[in-house]
Amino acid sequence: MKDKKPKIGAAAEDGWIYAGISPDTRKPMYAAPADAGVMTLDDAMLETKKLQAQGKADARIPSKGELKKMFNARAKIAGFDETGRVQEGWYFSSSPHRNYLADAYIKVRRFSDGKSDFGYRGDRLSVRLVRS
Repeated sequence: MKDKKPKIGAAAEDGWIYAGISPDTRKPMYAAPADAGVMTLDDAMLETKKLQAQGKADARIPSKGELKKMFNARAKIAGFDETGRVQEGWYFSSSPHRNYLADAYIKVRRFSDGKSDFGYRGDRLSVRLVRS
């Protein structure tokens, strides 16, 4: 008998929230149960390393496609900042903005309305980590 596919928004045993199939890995994607906080992209990368050291080897900053998927399911996943405020209401992806210096600018998304834009990696924005 096959296992039932979890519903988006369902918590796994470790508390991470099922967010659908990753458009990048084509594997089930789980969002952290809460935002990691408001931080720079480099600080977010350190957060992923902490989780990896704690046994969550696949923890990462979501790609722009994964971030869009989480935005579309934000009501079921819950806990996102939807105020639209600069910093808290914008979320980092791990995807570089191709029209600018790839090392400096990253795709970001505002969770009040889904607007996609780019931000500087030194900006302080919200981060919600994912795993597959």
